[in-house]
Amino acid sequence: CHLQDNAVAILNQIPGRLAVVGIAGLYRTGKSYLLNRLLGLQDGFEIGPTVNPCTKGLWIWGQPVQLAPDYHCILIDTEGLGSTQRSSSCDMQIFSLCLLLSSYFIYNSMGVIDEQAIDDLHLVLNLAQHIHVKSRRKTEEEKRTDLSLYFPIFLWVLRDFHLSLADEKGQSISEKEYLERALRPNPGHEERYEAGSGDLFRERDCVTIVRPVAEEADLRNIQQVPYEKLRPQFRTQVEAFVKKVYTYLKPKKIDGNVVTGRMFVDLASEYCKAINGSAVPTIHAAWASVVQHQFRLALRDAVQVYRQRMNERAMQHLPMAEEKLRDLHKIAKAEVT
Repeated sequence: CHLQDNAVAILNQIPGRLAVVGIAGLYRTGKSYLLNRLLGLQDGFEIGPTVNPCTKGLWIWGQPVQLAPDYHCILIDTEGLGSTQRSSSCDMQIFSLCLLLSSYFIYNSMGVIDEQAIDDLHLVLNLAQHIHVKSRRKTEEEKRTDLSLYFPIFLWVLRDFHLSLADEKGQSISEKEYLERALRPNPGHEERYEAGSGDLFRERDCVTIVRPVAEEADLRNIQQVPYEKLRPQFRTQVEAFVKKVYTYLKPKKIDGNVVTGRMFVDLASEYCKAINGSAVPTIHAAWASVVQHQFRLALRDAVQVYRQRMNERAMQHLPMAEEKLRDLHKIAKAEVT
């Protein structure tokens, strides 16, 4: 894993708070299309008509979405999971990075939440083995509790969903309720469902979206079909999805500290180093490195401003009384601190 220079240049220029929407799921399930709708674009992230995955690695859209004067959002598109062109180890790295970097995480899958869908989500269910909050060893339960404090909001998007949502008595239920029911452990499968059922994701929700068109040919070239020509129910559901994401989106934070664009770059770099060294990504270790780097930058800026102040107020007015010089030093030091 390595960071691309042009992406780093874009991220370093983002001021203030930063929200990060990441999407992951099996390949060829329409993840890129959803991100394009979040951007309000018909043609944005690449969408392809074949079985080969379009997206390789993790990509961001080159123009951050401005939510407020000091608040921007970036969208991360990920390489599809389960492709024959990648190993499960590579899938894990891509998925872990997206999850670690996001403040709002979208898991995209096809059809209903059944046993197969839960199995496809095994990357999340086993994620606690591949990420640590701190270096010291902990029990699996403690580790999951720790991780849940750092994990993003979780939204499960079910594509090509055609069933009506109802409970055993035929009463209508919400999408969120459907998710909660599906994630309840079945007798004998408690361990298998435990990690995904809520230990890891405290804030979670679900949306269902019908098939966008009836014709297979149109589906293969969906980006060429005008948005107005798509099924009305699909458009309504996609617009509700976009509204939900932007309503509940939060800035990326670690230990209560807002992550800026520059800090996000440092964080991604530290996670890449850990993965490249075959180490388990450790959130606190990565964050400590980011903080140290910010301290070094702050110190450099502070020294520069101190020299400028002292040059203007003292050096150009020598000779002067030592007491006055000390006073000017104290004032300049207080300002830069």
